[in-house]
Amino acid sequence: MNKDLRKLNTCKKCGYVWFPRKERSFRCPKCDSSEWDKEKDFENRLLSKLVNQKKEKKEKKFTQEEVEEAIKDVIKKMSE
Repeated sequence: MNKDLRKLNTCKKCGYVWFPRKERSFRCPKCDSSEWDKEKDFENRLLSKLVNQKKEKKEKKFTQEEVEEAIKDVIKKMSE
């Protein structure tokens, strides 16, 4: 009785969980994302940038301008 033990895949974009047909899936069956196994890079980079800015300035609140500037910086770096 040899059972096929396959690892479950979890889409980090939509949260869907499935058994892959092969060793590694190319796309999430639910949201069709090819980056199903990658972290939400944009959100993580943006949060990290904002937190680091606050640590430097020793402030607690974000201004609208700071958030907009951080978003532009992160988008620019991700497109390079």
